[in-house]
Amino acid sequence: MASRLDDIRRRCRRVGFTVPVVVAVAAVGISGRATAPRPSPANTPAPRTAAPPQPAIDPPVAAPVARRPHLTARVIAHGAPLAGAEVSITDGSRPAFVTARSDRDGVVQFLDLAPGAYEIWATAPTAASPILRLAELTADVTTELVLGPASRVTGQLIVDGPVPAGSTVQLVPRDLDHVVHIAGVDETGAFVLDGIPYGHWRVESTVPGFVQAADQILHVTDDASALAIRTVRAGSVSGTVVDSAGAPVPNATIVLREQAGSASTTQRPFNLGASEVRWVHPLAGTRLLPVNDSSRFGAPRPGSRPAECGRGHCGLDLGRIRGTTVHAMADGEVATIFAESRTEAGRVVAIEHGGGLKTFYMHLDEIRPGLEVGQAIRAGDPVGTLGSTGFTRSLPHLHFALTHERGGRTWYLDPEPLLRHAVVLPVQREVEPVDAALATRREPLRTPPAVSRFTTDANGAFRIDGVAPGSFVAAAFGSELAPGASAAFVVRSGEATTGVTIALRAGVLLTGRVLGRDGPIAGATILASAGLGETAHKVAKAMTDRHGEFTVRSLSGKITLGVTAPGHGETSRTITLGEARTQRREEFKLTIENAQLRGQVLDPEGGAAGGVTVRVVDGPTRRTAITDAQGRFVLERMANGRYVVELASASFPSKRATLESDRWSELRLDAGGGARAMIRDAHSGAGLAAVRVELVGPDGQALARTTDARGTVELRGLAAGEWKLAATATGYGRAQKTVTIRIGRVLQDVALELARGATLAGVVRDRHGRRVAGAKVRLGTASTITDADGNFRLTDVPTGRGILEAEHAEQRGELTLDLAPASERLSLAVELAE
Repeated sequence: MASRLDDIRRRCRRVGFTVPVVVAVAAVGISGRATAPRPSPANTPAPRTAAPPQPAIDPPVAAPVARRPHLTARVIAHGAPLAGAEVSITDGSRPAFVTARSDRDGVVQFLDLAPGAYEIWATAPTAASPILRLAELTADVTTELVLGPASRVTGQLIVDGPVPAGSTVQLVPRDLDHVVHIAGVDETGAFVLDGIPYGHWRVESTVPGFVQAADQILHVTDDASALAIRTVRAGSVSGTVVDSAGAPVPNATIVLREQAGSASTTQRPFNLGASEVRWVHPLAGTRLLPVNDSSRFGAPRPGSRPAECGRGHCGLDLGRIRGTTVHAMADGEVATIFAESRTEAGRVVAIEHGGGLKTFYMHLDEIRPGLEVGQAIRAGDPVGTLGSTGFTRSLPHLHFALTHERGGRTWYLDPEPLLRHAVVLPVQREVEPVDAALATRREPLRTPPAVSRFTTDANGAFRIDGVAPGSFVAAAFGSELAPGASAAFVVRSGEATTGVTIALRAGVLLTGRVLGRDGPIAGATILASAGLGETAHKVAKAMTDRHGEFTVRSLSGKITLGVTAPGHGETSRTITLGEARTQRREEFKLTIENAQLRGQVLDPEGGAAGGVTVRVVDGPTRRTAITDAQGRFVLERMANGRYVVELASASFPSKRATLESDRWSELRLDAGGGARAMIRDAHSGAGLAAVRVELVGPDGQALARTTDARGTVELRGLAAGEWKLAATATGYGRAQKTVTIRIGRVLQDVALELARGATLAGVVRDRHGRRVAGAKVRLGTASTITDADGNFRLTDVPTGRGILEAEHAEQRGELTLDLAPASERLSLAVELAE
């Protein structure tokens, strides 16, 4: 029995998220019990060995090893236990790291699980359970998985010739909360996918040497579904990269950028390999993936963008409810914080995960109080709240990006494969101030995934197979050379495109010096980056020598230079480097950071105000602190100068004040008022829990709160004046009300009733009947963008009489609708007119 368990563990450790592999536990006769993969050797206790006989000394007693928790699940179908159901569990490191069959009592056990978040689900040929989510498994858990109706999808992969070995088909949920389902394809092209819940699924196939002929969406509505996937032979691209003298450039990175087509067909230049990293979805509740192609990586965007970002979009757009908690996707260290809204990215937090991998969380409304650069952070910890800061579309959303640093450059990667198997937390976590003691604990990061790329060989040659037919440009990035690109070329099905040539020039040589108060600064860092906000990426890095001198090679175009040094403030400068000049020199002066901002915050009556966040919003150094029980605060390592700080407290109105460095300041908060709001279901009158209530008050002050289990929310610390309250909840339309707040008074029983929202779906066409992609569709507060086929879907639409509007390229169309609560209108057609 022990040898069988060891075999299972070894097989589980080999499972990677790029190639789905499962372990059928029942096949080895363990009565429906499964073990999780063994921990890595670094985390495994060393075996005890017997000591040599020593009669005069008693042998030491070894401390007991704590048993890790077990998870027991019983599968129920039609009110009775079901044997033979397939039960899968994942920790976010791969689609499913163990899959087992339920025993005759419907029971499956997963033993010795590491602490953390998990997802578990069960499937049968024509049944499936919802996903059971565990936020933090620290003790034994027993639960039930109840199966509901689902479909068995049988299909045929149509290939010109023999079906290549290793071909797979996967269904990605498009409008429902479930996992990605993956199946292998046999030698005849046949495949079967069991337990596919009803809804819309994106069909994706991986076939060596072939590509899918067209994007496909499967609508599952019955217990049996059929699917045919047509493929065409892929093409290949080969060529050479040379320098300005015609010499080959080895080890240059090649990126193919498609000139047309949807985001889903863009050639991916980088791929993540398997690893032990446990990924957590940044938004809790349900698995959110981009519904429209316009929200996916590589979707069209205006302006100059990194070549690896397809047609422009360097990330994913997720969510739409302002104030939703945004969580860290993996363990790491806070690398960057932009606390003020800057450029198109707005408020930003970036987290370093090791191995050059970083995640970015953009357009945040609020950043978690006390979050600082250099702090340790765990997967699932809050980083802030979803918002619309920066240059965004009309709806609030999270722009989530993933980058990899290599060869002195920052490269964007498509994060969607990670989000598809990342664990989703069952409920969002509260954005509470950071525990400074926990944030300083540094633990070794797990082995990050390897990143593969296309590169030239020693002769400067490259070949890329499996390229979808289309029109492309090839870009090349070589060491100590400026990037270059080929002329446009066409790739045809089953054909080889050869002779693509990319010439790289030397670029501009940038030299300079960094000075401080006492002269040149050694060890200063100079980062050269291109792009702004959502698309900012590093293109080069240098350090100053003992004379404060630096050299950065091979730059071109519009570049932003950021300069930092230990113990000093930072500065930046944007320059444009044309081809006419081969050299340029820049000089920077940094301010030393040896000052403090210190003082005491008092409440309106003169008492100490503890727990108040003091955040610098303007000044040469950005820092944040929280007052202690006596209301005192100290911000260390500040540059000398004048600062504007914001005082934020749950009990008093926010306030800004001006401080001078190294001067003690006494700051008094202003008195405010409050309100007690009740959010109810308009039909039943029952209180609604976990509803986000947004408030906007005098001078644009804004904050958000969440209702408790009874549907109530206490709104404290509001400035006197008019406040607009708005409540939104999944499945309901938006409700809002204006109240007048007075100092020292708390309004009681401010009620907002939410009516069940309507659901609308349909298509937008032009006056010739052609489907229109990328059209903006809205009704009241609900808004979306049509997909590549001109389809749209709106949920939580306000009820009553309203006008459904569609707009695209100065063409408009509209429909007048009368909507009842919870009604569905799913076959609407909006025609655009000039």
